[in-house]
This record gives sequence, structure tokens and C-alpha cells, in this order.
Amino acid sequence: MKNKITMESEDVQEYSIEQLQEMDFTNLPTRELLRMWRVPKDILDNLAKEREHIEKIEIALKNAVDASLFIPEDKEESEKVSISGVGYCSKRLVPVLKVFDWDALKRWSTEKNWTSITRNQANLAPVQDLQEAIFAGLVTLPSEIAEIVPISKLTIRKR
Repeated sequence: MKNKITMESEDVQEYSIEQLQEMDFTNLPTRELLRMWRVPKDILDNLAKEREHIEKIEIALKNAVDASLFIPEDKEESEKVSISGVGYCSKRLVPVLKVFDWDALKRWSTEKNWTSITRNQANLAPVQDLQEAIFAGLVTLPSEIAEIVPISKLTIRKR
């Protein structure tokens, strides 16, 4: 059986974070350090709960902004909405690769020197370059391997 020291409820002294900032923790007994540790731990746990709740609200608002922006059929971008001191938002069509056969795409991209499209990066430039090359007739992408499809991408920034 391990030695276990249990704190009694009357044994707990309250500390504020301000008090703890000014303290030197060296040479304090373990029980006292444990009491002190509980203060920032409780604060961080509460902040994590608040953050999770606030992030859900932010996601719901981003989805609402996304739904409120419209891209006309003859355009590639919605209107830009901007409020000075608050932020701006817009939505645009971006090309993405819809892959049907990854192994075949890797072989094709190696043969055609287009390996940049198979890199695991959040970068639209290689797919945009490939799309331009296809439109220019410089390269053909077999339809059984992949296709380039447009998706709408929301841009929302704080100012």
C-alpha cells in the first residue's frame, strides 16, 4: 500500500492568482504547493470550458456569414463586406482536386512533373497552376484519376 496524504476540507487555504505571482515556491511543503497548484488549474479548466463554448458560437457565426454571401454565376467571388475597425469577409470559388485513385494520381504527377499537387499542404496554388495548364492545353488529367472542382471558400478577417 502506498502512503497517501489526504487534505481535510478545513485544511485548505484559499490563494489568489495575484498572491501566487508574488510568491517564491522554493522550500514550501508539498501539501502547500498542491493547494497553490489548484488555483491556476481551476482557472485554466474554467477558461477551457468558456473557450469551447465561445468557439461553438464563432463557428455558428462563420457558417451564418458564409450562408449570407452569394457568388453570382458569372463571377468567381462574392461581394466584399467590410466594416472599419471590425473586419471584412468575402467568399470565392477555388479549385480543388477531387481524387478517385490516389496511387494513379501519384504515378501520373511524377510522370508529368506535377508532384506539387500531391503534397500534403494547405496550398491552393499547385491546383490552380494545374487548372491553368489544363485550360491552356499543356497537360491533360485523366478523368478516372481525378478532376478539378470548384468549391466556395470563405475569407473572414479581423481588422
